[in-house]
Amino acid sequence: MGLIKTGLYVGAGVGIAYLLFRPRTALGASSVRVTDYGRFKASLRHRAQVYADYLLAAQDEYRVSPFLLYGIMEIESRSGEILSPPGPSGTGDSGHGHGLMQIDDRTWSAWLKLVDPATGTPLWQIPRENIRKGADILSSGAKLFTLTKAVIIKELLIGGEGLPDPRPMRGDLYTRASLAAYNAGPGNVLLAVARGRDPDSVTYGGNYSMLVLGAASGALTAFKAAGGTPVT
Repeated sequence: MGLIKTGLYVGAGVGIAYLLFRPRTALGASSVRVTDYGRFKASLRHRAQVYADYLLAAQDEYRVSPFLLYGIMEIESRSGEILSPPGPSGTGDSGHGHGLMQIDDRTWSAWLKLVDPATGTPLWQIPRENIRKGADILSSGAKLFTLTKAVIIKELLIGGEGLPDPRPMRGDLYTRASLAAYNAGPGNVLLAVARGRDPDSVTYGGNYSMLVLGAASGALTAFKAAGGTPVT
């Protein structure tokens, strides 16, 4: 996935990770479920508020935090503002990233060819579908980090290193690895953690999960300040 070169959200505490993204199931269920649409929408930056409905819908379908999905959308494309052309139909990352969640054609080329049968519009240009795909990618990647050590993947066998398997992951590490995987791929992140490195060490800029958590925590703070109460 592409990444904005900005320090805009650096500085958020990692402690919010466990609150936002607790693995209740193999899909990495969110421990923070939002039902207050009005306060949730108001907690987002103005440019992202039009997508609040889709973020909440993806929360229920893929069981991931809408705050994390918002954070990814902000870091990947500033909710479409920096794409070419600006908006949900734009691209980034030298043309590789598509739409709000920057779905990458080097990994998801088959999905990017899909179109709405009624209109012929590519699915990635439809905000609801782009956000759904982003949620699917995040949820699927997170699943890898909750598996038991008995499930072997090729990344841990590279070079005959015999690396220890750090799974199942919990708490902050689980959340940060899941977010880093959205940018760098779950196999690369798992290998980094197995080698004792930070999950972000393989992401573009080296701080992807922290940037996402910064954006997510800002929205959650605003949500709570307005009287919003997440359902756990």
